[in-house]
Amino acid sequence: MDEPATPKLRRMVTEIDLNRSISSQSLHLDHLDDMIFKSPAMDSMTPKRRRKRHRTDIEDDTVSLRSFSLADEPKKRRRSSLARMGSLTNLLSPIRQPVKKVLQKSLSLRNLMSPSSNSNKYQVTPYKKPTATKQKCRDSSLWVETVDDDDRKGLNSKQIERQEAIYELYRNELELIDDLNMIKVNYYEPLKKLNLLSEDEVTQIFGQIGTLKPMHEDLVDDLRNQRLPNGHTDSIGQQVLDWVWQLEKYIPYCGNQIYAKALLDDKKRSDPGVEDFLERCQDSAFSRRLDLWSFLDIPRSRLVKYPLLFKNITKLSPVDHEDIETLTAAVKVVEDNWQSG
Repeated sequence: MDEPATPKLRRMVTEIDLNRSISSQSLHLDHLDDMIFKSPAMDSMTPKRRRKRHRTDIEDDTVSLRSFSLADEPKKRRRSSLARMGSLTNLLSPIRQPVKKVLQKSLSLRNLMSPSSNSNKYQVTPYKKPTATKQKCRDSSLWVETVDDDDRKGLNSKQIERQEAIYELYRNELELIDDLNMIKVNYYEPLKKLNLLSEDEVTQIFGQIGTLKPMHEDLVDDLRNQRLPNGHTDSIGQQVLDWVWQLEKYIPYCGNQIYAKALLDDKKRSDPGVEDFLERCQDSAFSRRLDLWSFLDIPRSRLVKYPLLFKNITKLSPVDHEDIETLTAAVKVVEDNWQSG
């Protein structure tokens, strides 16, 4: 039996009002969704999975973000779409590079490549003493080691000593030439090229050392020419006497030694670059742990040693040997030149 019209009509009106209320609430939630999830603050956030909410009591034409769910899509499609979105975001986002670090590296590189502003020298790294290395050693061979046993037969002990004295003179000349070459290559030229010393300072410290090498090469050639095929050397007196007159070149060199030493010491105290360079050289194998001044003083000490070597050869020569007269004259020339210098 049909219900009375009035209650039925009232129930229909109530349902219509309820549907209108639900629709208005849904539209309000949609507006809130747009405000929250489409705001700039949410753009950088990774989309999160939203909880599903099923609404079965609203009409089909009601639309809300709350009615959508990513769970309805296949997982592979969702992951690929998110990956594409992430790559697109990286392409569209501005590239941020550490500009400050790049500028700092550029400035530091420019400082290393350019000279210092207050001088014409390049900045040097603070010196650190290297680990111990094997130092260069002199050849200490004797005359008897340079000849065969058969060539030594028939010589008495005094004759062998004389050959050793002549060979010592020859070997010491070779060592002096080697030191002069080393001074030029490892000290003279680098100090000029690195602008650690001015032209006048180089001339003051090294003096006329470049004029000494040729004269010692002449003596080496003379002594080598006097050596016989069996390794014996009979006479060297006349060759030495002719050569010693060249020792006059030592007078200006030795006369400059006092000023050279004073200037070198002053540069080591006042210029860190010079001190650093000299320390590096002294710790190198070529220096035999000697400083620069020790090498610059070798020619002077060599000059003093010549009379002793000549006298020793004279003492070991036979009493009637021609070298006695010529070597005695050579000793007088050396001592007179040294006294006058």
